[in-house]
Amino acid sequence: MRRSIAPDTFVAPVEDTHPRRRRATPAVPPLSRLDGFLFAALAVLLAALPWPLGANRPWAWSALFLAGSAFLLLLGATLVLGLARAPRLPGTVRLALVLVAAVVGWILVQSGPAPWPELAHPIWALLPTELAARPAIAIDPPRAREALLRLLGPLALLAVAYVLGSHRAASERLVRLLLILITAQAAFAFLRIVVGWDELFGRALPLERISGSFVNPNHFAAYVNLGAVIAFLLLLDQARRDADSPRLGASLSRLLTTAFQSRPLLAAALMSCLLAVAASASRGGALALGLTLLILIAAGLRGARLPLLLAGLGLLAALVGWAVSAGGELLWQRLVDLDPKSAFSPGIEGRLLAWAWTLERIAERPWLGHGYGGFMSLFEHARDARFPTGGPWDYAHNTYLELAVELGIPAAAALALAVLLCLVPCMAAIRRGTSSPLPAIALGATLVQALHALVDFGWQIPAVTATWAALLGAAVGRSAATLERAPARRRRASSQISESMVPRGGIEPPTP
Repeated sequence: MRRSIAPDTFVAPVEDTHPRRRRATPAVPPLSRLDGFLFAALAVLLAALPWPLGANRPWAWSALFLAGSAFLLLLGATLVLGLARAPRLPGTVRLALVLVAAVVGWILVQSGPAPWPELAHPIWALLPTELAARPAIAIDPPRAREALLRLLGPLALLAVAYVLGSHRAASERLVRLLLILITAQAAFAFLRIVVGWDELFGRALPLERISGSFVNPNHFAAYVNLGAVIAFLLLLDQARRDADSPRLGASLSRLLTTAFQSRPLLAAALMSCLLAVAASASRGGALALGLTLLILIAAGLRGARLPLLLAGLGLLAALVGWAVSAGGELLWQRLVDLDPKSAFSPGIEGRLLAWAWTLERIAERPWLGHGYGGFMSLFEHARDARFPTGGPWDYAHNTYLELAVELGIPAAAALALAVLLCLVPCMAAIRRGTSSPLPAIALGATLVQALHALVDFGWQIPAVTATWAALLGAAVGRSAATLERAPARRRRASSQISESMVPRGGIEPPTP
């Protein structure tokens, strides 16, 4: 017999968890004193890192390592004592930790005495026998240990940001803070041009291409690209909710209203970052950012009406065109000329030669590598007639090839896989309809850095790496908290549906 619901049955409201429907934003709980202290300390460190030449100096990255170590000790103590709580690590993140730990262990093995003489780098056989040297797998063990310090500092910030990111208030503050810091760096770059300030920390910084407090304009572009991605995705999230319309004109009008009336500060930050990247004349940075924004707008507006997508693409093209015309004359010339060498760039031809040379060195030791952080030492040892004798090559201008030649292919692949595994919870949280922008921002930030790393080495600059790591850690923490609460939400929704089937007066006996 088909069962009917009594007329006075109470139907409990069920929360709409569809990711594409607008939902009321719940109240954000305040941070505890301990979390507030950790956030303030992290904020101070992130604010200070870009200014000493991108923290690309021994004292700066050493300070980053010490600060990160202190953060980890404090965080570990609070977690053990129960004063702080972190969401359970997703399985992919636990696997990423294992891979990173294996890579760190391998770097320590490389920089120590070779376990067997056959594993030692061939350069050690060139030393006179009277020198009491201890052969190692690495070509330059001190540089391997130094590079390890540069790696561990951002990793520590990633862990701290993971715990803070699980709190919604901290994650939202972190996004706003980083956007402010990066926009301030862009403003400082233009200020240097206006006042003619061509020296910083005793280092001459030419003014032909803006670089802010970074030595290399390409590093500056890598840093500012993070701010452009943050501002763009925050505006895109707002536009998706407010500007969708079946008509192109209405979509464009609502999009302009959202950008320049509802969120003028976000629009100003985006325009500042776009203009700064164009004025830096970084070809790799500009192309990586342009491709990233195209991918993000296509993914962010997936499922929206076609007029909104066309309006978004048109507005993005207009903003990029404005930035290039207003401050990117040199960028345009460098894109057209393809191979203009400068004090900061070997040009396209130089990069191709360096990549070919690096592939040859990878083939010599594909499994063991030549030693982490030892690219410059390797290059000075094995450079050939393809390269002029003047000026050292301290980077391969391709982060992936450099990791492979230094760590060996297995360890380099493990490190890259660890980054991808950390992004899995972010993608899962987006599919679950999280209201936080952090998972999407982390995906966009990783994409723009990964593309730029194909032709440059911004990911190897401590200020850039630490800022990206803080974003990624907070995004993973926010995603883990979202996924941890998802089963509880489903149970509550199921319970509400079950209760809605029960009449207010209880279940009546069947009528004969």
